[in-house]
Amino acid sequence: MMGKAKICFVALDCYPVLRSDTSGHFGGAQVQQVLIAKELLKRGCNTTFITASVYQQDDEIIDGIKVLKAFNPNDGIRFIRFIFPRLLGIWKALKSADAQIYYQRSAGFLTGVVGVFCKLMRRRFVFATSSDFNINGGFSSTGKKKDTVSYHLGLKLADRIVVQSRYQKKLLEHNYGHSGKVIPNVIEISDLGELWDKRDYVLWVGNLYRVKQPELFIKLAARLPEHQFMIAGRIKGDETYQKYVKKLIDDNANLTYLGPVPHNQVIKLYDRAYCLVNTSKYEGFPNTFLEAWSRKTPVVSMNSNPDGIITEYGLGYVVNSLDDLTEKTIHIIEEDNVRKEMGEKGYSYILKNCNIEDIAGMYDAILKKLNGIRYDGKECL
Repeated sequence: MMGKAKICFVALDCYPVLRSDTSGHFGGAQVQQVLIAKELLKRGCNTTFITASVYQQDDEIIDGIKVLKAFNPNDGIRFIRFIFPRLLGIWKALKSADAQIYYQRSAGFLTGVVGVFCKLMRRRFVFATSSDFNINGGFSSTGKKKDTVSYHLGLKLADRIVVQSRYQKKLLEHNYGHSGKVIPNVIEISDLGELWDKRDYVLWVGNLYRVKQPELFIKLAARLPEHQFMIAGRIKGDETYQKYVKKLIDDNANLTYLGPVPHNQVIKLYDRAYCLVNTSKYEGFPNTFLEAWSRKTPVVSMNSNPDGIITEYGLGYVVNSLDDLTEKTIHIIEEDNVRKEMGEKGYSYILKNCNIEDIAGMYDAILKKLNGIRYDGKECL
């Protein structure tokens, strides 16, 4: 008789989400893994995380989840720290977790490491995409050689590949010849309470990378000096780009830059936002979209429209230029009825399609299936 699966999430940047009182880099991929893990824990799964943070103790239990430390990002000597303490630390943590199933999300060198470990140790490996970039050829063409080789190996070794949308499923089959299981992202829906009827600013949330194009949002703010704009996130990238973005921010008196905001505080920002603006060149299924809709806030997106849901369900606007972005943003600011209708539709959409219990049930089914198959591929009786 099979017991509950023992699953390990290999997610080096997840510590700030698990421990919201600490700072550090994280994004939607990290938020998704913690949400899924907590729900699986409720279902009786033995759940472990492998992370890497300067704030982390060697072994911790956080909300019932065992958290293993792979390495301290500040440790090691340049040129050799990739091997020690990082790679060796990850391998040691993988062994220490002693899970039946290992889950890793986002393309990278780590994908291959986890895949090889599971192959050698006769464990199961689930890989999940975090962006279209993982499978549209973008990572394969721009990543470092060692990272892309390891990633491709990991994909081949994965027992299951989870994708965020039907579009990603097609990309995976076309570009890599693998089949993917579509499982939507989840959102933890908190009590709406009394939402502010009056909204105060236009919001942008995320890490400020080149690919996210935050400069377009800043230019939008410059075009509308009579309205307030807000950015929450860490400025990332090379020194030249960081200076460029910081100068653009400083030049706009109607733009408030909050810097990185702890995950448990981000959700509050949507309550007083006219809309969430997304300017990224590409996404997967942005966590920020779900957060916005969970607070009845519409989305204006320049490029990302996962499986066409924004236009199909009327959850906001999809635009293709700065002029169009400006026009649609003004429309939402000035037309309260339009904003409220889109907000209600967004909230209804996530209640129906992104319920954490339903999505966790899909993962639970995968885990039970993998846990019930011997390494030789035969079903356990």
